[in-house]
Amino acid sequence: MARFSISRWSTFVVLLVSIMAVGCLALAVDPAPIPEEYPDMICDRLNESYDPCGSGCGDLTCQNVRKNNIQCGRQCKEGCFCNRGYVRSRSGSCVPSYTCATFG
Repeated sequence: MARFSISRWSTFVVLLVSIMAVGCLALAVDPAPIPEEYPDMICDRLNESYDPCGSGCGDLTCQNVRKNNIQCGRQCKEGCFCNRGYVRSRSGSCVPSYTCATFG
């Protein structure tokens, strides 16, 4: 009877160690490559954000906010762009488009 208990215990230990070894091997395998979610470019100005495919003509500005930039629609340029509803002022900051008369 004592032999049966030892045999059961050793079977349990072997099984447990095997499971742990398989788990360690699974963790050691290189995971699938993680897509680059964070660009090298950091957009830290207020009201602007990174866009991997922004307008090839750049941001709207107070000077061109009323113009129709159809020719820029198909171009793609990576960079920091003003958020929707904002335009680039002469000072380089992104301002609400309705304030263009003030900022120019």
